[in-house]
Amino acid sequence: MRESFHIRANSFALMALVFVILLFMPHQEAFASNETTNSQLVGTVEFEGRYHPGDTLTAKVTLDPSCSDASLRYQWFLADDAAFTQNVQSIINGNDSTIQISTIWDHKYLKVEVTSSMYSGSLTKTTGELTHPYWLGKIQHNENECWISCPYCSLEFERKPHVFDSEITNPPSCLTEGSSTSTCTRCKYSTTNTIPATGHTPSDSWQSNITHHWKDCESCGITIEKAEHLIENGACSVCGYQEIVSTASDSTSSSSPESDSNENAQDKPEYLPATSDPIKGLLPILLTPFVLSLAAVIAYRFKSQL
Repeated sequence: MRESFHIRANSFALMALVFVILLFMPHQEAFASNETTNSQLVGTVEFEGRYHPGDTLTAKVTLDPSCSDASLRYQWFLADDAAFTQNVQSIINGNDSTIQISTIWDHKYLKVEVTSSMYSGSLTKTTGELTHPYWLGKIQHNENECWISCPYCSLEFERKPHVFDSEITNPPSCLTEGSSTSTCTRCKYSTTNTIPATGHTPSDSWQSNITHHWKDCESCGITIEKAEHLIENGACSVCGYQEIVSTASDSTSSSSPESDSNENAQDKPEYLPATSDPIKGLLPILLTPFVLSLAAVIAYRFKSQL
């Protein structure tokens, strides 16, 4: 009796186990079938916007039709290299399809990771290097430096001293000032500078006459440094002019070691040499008849009075 009961109990337990197995198998097949159909998230990610700090970047996802019912989740990451192996950080609040690129992320890289609770796997997209497009900004300057500001933020780049290229616009003369214009080759900032007067440039040698010596300006030709001779021991101690004493007339004449100047030539009178005059030789012959006639007239009048 007892053995029959145990056999029946074991049979009942075995039947219950078989029933449970048969009941569970269709659910396992259905789960497996569902996992095979919706296992992998398939699609592509593209960016809209520029990789510039200060810009807004949006991740646009295009899903495969097999995943069209997926509910998407976004997460943005930041790294120092494009391979995302150096200093990788998960961005706080970076869980939307759109992100504002911070101005302090210069020379870093962004990556977005798109997942779904309904599918396994993820879709990712990495940006290029984040750089300030300062080359699109305008060059600014002050009196000493010039630089370029990022058009999307207030950061300044390539701040350098001016490099000027100068051009003389008004040449100076001996007595008047001139001017030049200096223009920065980078930003075209320009200034006007004053060029001092050059002053006279005296000639190397002295010119002189009997009483004075002087020099001419090599630039404008005007007479400068004119002064009287300082005669010491028969010669000017400044220009070297020498006095020469003439033994024939016992009078003092002057000569200069320099070439004869126009002014010295004007101080000396010119004398023409004596030449023979043919009229002077004929004058006695021409006057003889006149004298004889005059004498005859005088004699006749004297005789008449007697």
